[in-house]
Amino acid sequence: MSYSILYRAIAIKSEKNPNRFLIISESGDNNVFDAYSPKKRYRSWSHDVFAHRQNFDFLTWEEIVQNVSELDFESGCYAVSGKNRTLKDHLSVYRRAVKHAKTLTELKELNCSFHIDHYQDSQYVKLLNFTTESELEGLDGEIKKGGGYGYIVTAWVNYSEIIPKVSRKRGPKKPITDPCMIRIEGKGYFLRKLKYGFRYTLSPCDQNIISRKRAVKLIETVVSDYKWEIV
Repeated sequence: MSYSILYRAIAIKSEKNPNRFLIISESGDNNVFDAYSPKKRYRSWSHDVFAHRQNFDFLTWEEIVQNVSELDFESGCYAVSGKNRTLKDHLSVYRRAVKHAKTLTELKELNCSFHIDHYQDSQYVKLLNFTTESELEGLDGEIKKGGGYGYIVTAWVNYSEIIPKVSRKRGPKKPITDPCMIRIEGKGYFLRKLKYGFRYTLSPCDQNIISRKRAVKLIETVVSDYKWEIV
């Protein structure tokens, strides 16, 4: 079955009304692969048709939620990064984009540029450039007046400069209560459990130290031909 995949998104913030946004998303299809990297699915950036349909209107967050909520997520035709398929998953991508939304002027300073691919009767007409919100509104009006439609696209988005990377620093390790080691007769000292078997060190070191509770559980669950003892 073919389904669309939403990878990432950014939001263009209206300079006229900072509470209105235009979602630009990176998306693709599970059955379309990159010609230069056959193992990688093809993806591209364009204005999000789920949030905006064929319109280029700047919408409030509530209007974006309303449009996306109309999709049939039970059909399995919509996914985020290929696996998460709920409305909540999609809205989390858009919410992050809106949280870090930037105006066209700010995006231009980050070397991001956009244009419109104009279509008429399913035939490609021409490429239309714009750099300001007013120019975009004017082009949108011309396209609608002629009965055509278009997609806002970009060849490249400086995503890391627009959406800050989430820091996943781990907190300090909790001190091990009731520390001990497991000595394996004829081998050494237990280090870690593997999918099949275990690793050990010949001499004791800090990495061998575990809690007595974990040591008891390991002795009960790990299958070994050697005698284990807690020291």
